[in-house]
Amino acid sequence: MQMKKQEKVFDPKEPNLLYSFLSDTSLNYSRIKVIMNNLYNGGTDSTAKNLMVLLFNLARNPEKQEKLHEEILAVLGTEEPLSKDSLARMPYLKACLRESFRLINPTAMSAIRVLHHDTVIRGYRIPAGVSVAYSTYKSSRENFVDPEQYIPERWLRGEKQKREEESHILANIPFGYGARGCLGRWFAEQEIYLATVKVSS
Repeated sequence: MQMKKQEKVFDPKEPNLLYSFLSDTSLNYSRIKVIMNNLYNGGTDSTAKNLMVLLFNLARNPEKQEKLHEEILAVLGTEEPLSKDSLARMPYLKACLRESFRLINPTAMSAIRVLHHDTVIRGYRIPAGVSVAYSTYKSSRENFVDPEQYIPERWLRGEKQKREEESHILANIPFGYGARGCLGRWFAEQEIYLATVKVSS
């Protein structure tokens, strides 16, 4: 950025995450470094491990692998590059990753919160100041039929998958939820989609 400024080719209107942080007067340099480190380190750590887990699950379930391969060929053929629009037409790819996250959780815990006031949850009184951790592993086993099976179809809308009940969307949130969700999640997921398409096509 400094070199661009010196050469008078820097455009402050260009989409640039780092520049937007540096332009924000409420953020100091140390905080910006922490945000950027978490963003990229979290994204790359999540990518490598979870790509391996997804490919492992697909290798153990060749019929699911074949279904994904057919979807990728139907949307992209052999030439079309992966884009935002083409990715939107691949629900099975997203379902495969989500089911992989459910079956082998990326994190041991998710959505850790500190209670600001006394709270009663299912008859248990939890005093203010206590940290409450949501167990993604436990939730991913208790809220799904055939929890040890890799079934991406359970995440598809309109799929007539035989289940005892519709699983709540928050039953599996390995990256947390809301404003305190994982910063690297979107980077990691996009990279996993891209790598999976490249391997599968």
